Amino acid sequence: MVARVIDYVALRFMLLFTLFVVLLYFSRAIIVSLLIAIFITIAVSLALVLVRRNKIRRHIERDILRIKQKCLLEELTLMESGAFYDYISRLFDGLHNITPTEDGFWAEKEGAEFRVFQNHPSTQCGADDILKICRQRGGEQTIVVSLGEFSDAAKTFGTSLGMRLVSGQTVLKMAAEKDMLPDEKAAQEKARREMSETIITLSKLKQHAFDKTKVKAYILCGMVVMAWSFVMGFRIYYPIIAIVCFVMAALTFRRNKSHEESQALE
Repeated sequence: MVARVIDYVALRFMLLFTLFVVLLYFSRAIIVSLLIAIFITIAVSLALVLVRRNKIRRHIERDILRIKQKCLLEELTLMESGAFYDYISRLFDGLHNITPTEDGFWAEKEGAEFRVFQNHPSTQCGADDILKICRQRGGEQTIVVSLGEFSDAAKTFGTSLGMRLVSGQTVLKMAAEKDMLPDEKAAQEKARREMSETIITLSKLKQHAFDKTKVKAYILCGMVVMAWSFVMGFRIYYPIIAIVCFVMAALTFRRNKSHEESQALE
């Protein structure tokens, strides 16, 4: 944070100074050049703030959309088998002769074979899965539906066999077009909750800094810094850093020891 503040101030001071020198060269008026340079620097700073805010907003929207899509697909993954069969059947305007499998089901529609995986969205269907489908009852009229994605090898292999591969993202697009998104409101809330859990707070930093696994790391770091001061020559900041590391090791050890003793008494 300190480095960012220094960069922020230094860059704008350089911009202000450069504008002032250039304007002074052309106008020969110190006050006018200074005022114009200040106004331009403020305008540039405000423009950069707006650009940064828009960039952050777009990043947050993309992240929420990604998590939301994952949550929606997880809703389908956790559906009861019967409800899942019915959902996919309605999504593809009616499927017949549904045959359950361990990880989904087989179905038919107008001479086409459907192989639907009820897998987790993080699971990737590979070429081996396509090969198994082909050996069972696959052909040119086979449609493979997965809640996850397909590997590049699976896409190439499936396309060469004339299969149609429907990924989880395509399932979501179809569901959105037919107004069949499963519990979108709950998924939106879950996405926001998941994003809030990733935010670094002071309490999280404190908990991480005083984790009992850090004791050895602090001691090792202090010893390395002390040894480094002899290699590079004595510097006042090396011993200070080493002392801070040893103090952190002692505080972390004492804090966790007290915590364990209080739990034992309870």
